[in-house]
Amino acid sequence: MDYNKGEFIRAIRTNLKMTQSELAKKANIDTADVNRVEKGKKKLTPYLEWKIVEAFDVTPEELDLLHDYHKLIQKRLKENDCFTI
Repeated sequence: MDYNKGEFIRAIRTNLKMTQSELAKKANIDTADVNRVEKGKKKLTPYLEWKIVEAFDVTPEELDLLHDYHKLIQKRLKENDCFTI
């Protein structure tokens, strides 16, 4: 499965045990926007990304690195049907 950035944001959010409402409140954006971004129904604009990055307390560069790492893990999972650390 190829993960987009919205799915990646959902993975981070759920890992942090945050609800969409909590993320929206912390990022000062609409809960519906969080939902649509996660589902790939709304483009992740630079403004939305900045607000979400701020809510996760990471830099945009850190988010990009985490996203690249996440994509690599998903690729390896798909190729090997398992993952060993």
